[in-house]
Amino acid sequence: MRKSRSLRDPKMHIKANSPPDASAIAASLASALRRAYGDFSAPIKRWSRAAGVHPRSGRNHYEGRNCPRAPELIRGMAECDELLLEVLRLSGRLTPETVEQLIDAITAPESAPDVQPQQRRGGPSCGH
Repeated sequence: MRKSRSLRDPKMHIKANSPPDASAIAASLASALRRAYGDFSAPIKRWSRAAGVHPRSGRNHYEGRNCPRAPELIRGMAECDELLLEVLRLSGRLTPETVEQLIDAITAPESAPDVQPQQRRGGPSCGH
C-alpha cells in the first residue's frame, strides 16, 4: 500500500507562480470588501448579510483576520463585483487586459445577449 505524501515532503514543492498564502488572501479579500462596502453605513453588517454569516465572522472577513469559506465566498461574489474581480486576480491567471474586459462585461451586461442580468439593489458594485 502506498503512503500519501505529506505537504512537507520536499518532493511536493510549490510552483514559483503559486497563489499567495491564506493570510495574504485574507488581507486582499478584506481590501476588496472595504473598497466595495466602505461607503455604506454598517458595512460589516451588509457584508455579513450578503455572505450569510454571523456578524462576528463577517467582521473577521472584513478586517482580514480570516478568509470566508467557499460557500460564503461564492455568495459574496454573486453580490459584489469587487470581490469577484479580486478572487479572479488572486488566481493569477488573468492579465490586466482580461480584467478590463471582465469589468466591461460586468458593468454592461446587455452586451451579452445570452445572459439575463439580475436585478440589483444598491450601488453599482454590490448588491446591497
